[in-house]
Amino acid sequence: MALDQGVALDVLSSAVRALNKGDFPYWLTDGTLLGFYRESNFISHDFDIDLGMPIGAYSDALIAEMEHQGFVLKRQLGAIERGLELTFQKSGINLDIFFFYDDAGLIFHSAWLRGLELRYYYRPFKLKTSSFKGVNVRVPENTEDYIVQKYGAGWRTPDMNWNWAFSPKNVRHASRSLWSRIYFYWHFLKYKRNLKRK
Repeated sequence: MALDQGVALDVLSSAVRALNKGDFPYWLTDGTLLGFYRESNFISHDFDIDLGMPIGAYSDALIAEMEHQGFVLKRQLGAIERGLELTFQKSGINLDIFFFYDDAGLIFHSAWLRGLELRYYYRPFKLKTSSFKGVNVRVPENTEDYIVQKYGAGWRTPDMNWNWAFSPKNVRHASRSLWSRIYFYWHFLKYKRNLKRK
């Protein structure tokens, strides 16, 4: 179900208040950042709000601040040591916070496909403050470079076949186990087959 633009803005504004109050370093990421930069709005066919944060900034106070703003913690994937992702909900809208980790000069966040960890890698970046429909938010300083790393050079054209797991240009499979790799490539091939049928 697509986002109600007005409600989504209220939800984002509430999250920004919570994170600013706790002095948590966050930024818009994924589809929310793409909508901000490409359309100056939420993407019409998106269904949640995405924020990034360094794992070193995580504390229990984050959850408390979000709950104080009316959010409910709906889901936790991964763990502080590996691939943490929190999903909050308010007014029927999910808001994901992806925690970023350092790895050999790059940073990454994880997402989870039925227990399978996928990692999305970026070059390190600085943050700046910008206005998103009247709400001051933090975004990567070189926003376009960040977007290209995930969406590729064709980011200006909406992709109605976008798959959050397999479409990003910066995705890597995290596990080294044979079974996990087979599972990953089975899902990837299934996704490719479905694309060809369309």
